[in-house]
Amino acid sequence: VELFEKREFVRVDEYKKHDLILSDNGLIKAFSHCAVVIGNGQVIHHPYPERSEIESLSYFNDKSRVAYMRHKSLA
Repeated sequence: VELFEKREFVRVDEYKKHDLILSDNGLIKAFSHCAVVIGNGQVIHHPYPERSEIESLSYFNDKSRVAYMRHKSLA
């Protein structure tokens, strides 16, 4: 989270289009995965070891740690 804050992102309680979602990967209980909200209940992300893909926001429902980040220019 600190890395994003240094780049003018702020943590928000609710996501909207263009926000970032940071989550754990299910194995490590730390923020190790990032996705971009693209709207219509979808995100684009790069699940290891696959290629980048568009997926439902429900992908993050079972993650124990999730943070929503928004760039200050979109606030």
